[in-house]
Amino acid sequence: KCLHNGGIPPLGYDLNDDNTYKINEEEAKSVKLIYKMYLDGRGYATIADELNALGFTNKLGKSFKKTSIRDTL
Repeated sequence: KCLHNGGIPPLGYDLNDDNTYKINEEEAKSVKLIYKMYLDGRGYATIADELNALGFTNKLGKSFKKTSIRDTL
């Protein structure tokens, strides 16, 4: 049913009024980069550093950390 069951929606998603997920296109750019860099062989810390240098932020508007990358993957 694609229903959100609480907490903060995952990076790349927002919520509709009926609590279903919708894609957040701006955040989806960072999610796509995370997967691309990971598939290119980069580690969590390197990915986080590169995203931060490009000006991306996590769901809470803070800098990416290794755990942000791990949780997204």
